[in-house]
Amino acid sequence: RNELVAVGFANGAEAARDTVRLTYFVRPPSKPDHIQLRAVPLPFGRYRIQATVVDRNGIPCDGFNSRIYFAHLGAGKFLANRGTPDGSLAIEAANGRAEIVFFLPVQERAVIEVRSQDLKGNYLVIDDTGELGTLRISAF
Repeated sequence: RNELVAVGFANGAEAARDTVRLTYFVRPPSKPDHIQLRAVPLPFGRYRIQATVVDRNGIPCDGFNSRIYFAHLGAGKFLANRGTPDGSLAIEAANGRAEIVFFLPVQERAVIEVRSQDLKGNYLVIDDTGELGTLRISAF
């Protein structure tokens, strides 16, 4: 695992900085085993739902390109039917990955499902029903 830091200078002083974390694998992945789900909070109650196909050791399967399907129960809605890489309920995985944007109103709860024809579904709970400012995101 490495970290790449880019620093920009203007008039001899630091003006901008960005960091990228890189993970390298020294062996190819084995057969796809399951789909990992994660929710990245965005502004205005939106979440980027990211699905990554991995092998049994957790190594991403970059060669996986089958169709991935998103669904949910509970409050909220997907920002779908846009024909974009992050706006489709059913999309072919690109390098073993797929994503979609989801909107969840404040003080609500939703269960997100992701599945494919080849792999068992996986679920993610986004729960904003606790104390104000408390958010729980859990996979099961």
